Amino acid sequence: MGSTAHGSNPAAGDDIKACAHTLAPEMIEIRRDLHRHPEVAFHEERTAGRVEDFLRRLNLEPRRAAGTGVICDINPAGASGAGRRTVALRADIDALPIQDGKDVPYASTVPGVAHACGHDGHVAMLLGAAAVLAGRRDRLPGRVRLIFQPGEELIPGGAALMIDAGALDGVSSILGMHLWTLQPCGRAWCNAGAMMAAADEVRIAVLGRGGHGAAPHDTVDALLVGAQAVVNMQSIIARRVDPLKPAVLSICTFRAGSSYNIIGDRAEMTGTVRTLDRGLQDQMPRLIEQVLKGTCDAHGATYEFEYRRGYPPVVNDGGVAEAARAACVAALGAGGVVSLPPVMGGEDFSLYQAHVPGAYMFLGAGPAPGADGRLEAVPHHHPRFDFDERALPLGCEVWVRAALRLLEG
Repeated sequence: MGSTAHGSNPAAGDDIKACAHTLAPEMIEIRRDLHRHPEVAFHEERTAGRVEDFLRRLNLEPRRAAGTGVICDINPAGASGAGRRTVALRADIDALPIQDGKDVPYASTVPGVAHACGHDGHVAMLLGAAAVLAGRRDRLPGRVRLIFQPGEELIPGGAALMIDAGALDGVSSILGMHLWTLQPCGRAWCNAGAMMAAADEVRIAVLGRGGHGAAPHDTVDALLVGAQAVVNMQSIIARRVDPLKPAVLSICTFRAGSSYNIIGDRAEMTGTVRTLDRGLQDQMPRLIEQVLKGTCDAHGATYEFEYRRGYPPVVNDGGVAEAARAACVAALGAGGVVSLPPVMGGEDFSLYQAHVPGAYMFLGAGPAPGADGRLEAVPHHHPRFDFDERALPLGCEVWVRAALRLLEG
């Protein structure tokens, strides 16, 4: 840990932007350390320990929650007066089970695990914000609660566990933020209303009758039926769903057969369904099973079908989103704040929003567009994922400004 967290604290000044940029080297060091030592969902012991050490050096009192989560209040007595608010800031801390494919000094040292979604940056930005806010603790008009959440990448996720552990007790509003490499560094957006999709899981098995590859007429080919079911299910989005209601149905795995000359009796598929409309989310299991049953009936096969509802859609509260957007304008300038369509990815931040008003922001962390206007960024969940670290002080500043706006009302 560098000297910023336990020496003369630059966050004690009034210039939030200057404080954030002074803290930038330490945020980069934290981010790179976490990147070298990633931990998958609910195994983030080292990560949580690093978070706790930093917060204690700010003379704060973090506590563990949900095993590897951390909750910490800044100005814990500040919300005791009438009309005082508690604003929560949440960062996710887990990595992905993916091999790091980057050739950089801070590449993952853990085989098969990498921070391929930017959560290491989320931790670093929120710790930076903690330093800035802790330096102003005597002047805060309320309380700020820091939530470092495990297990966002693994359904059912860690948000529900953190809520059960009291993360939202007394909270007036909550903010989340995600670095986004598909937009250039210095650009942000936070819409009122739908921001991210519901994320559901589909599991299907087609059951046929196996046999010799030379005698297909004596079999019910599960591979063939399954393949046709996959193709037929694509018509659900194209022909059964209102085109003004965004939806995604992707079958992402398909396993069938055991040998070149054996017709298999079972084909297994898994996939994901993404929707923004809760009514459409309710309809999708029925629509999928209709197509699956019809395809199997036509070929004499049967099926097993499981539809697992995941995170609900992330829907931003209008008032909290406006405060977050104003914070982005103050940090990035009016030209750095844009309005973009919702993202069809899922996030268990929506579970917090089911309890208190909340808003989720995206902060660009990709490269600048080239001469042709194209952004050559590596997408999230890719083995070579990385982001522009100049986004870290920007995110820190946005966190602080948004928290202060919500505290001040």
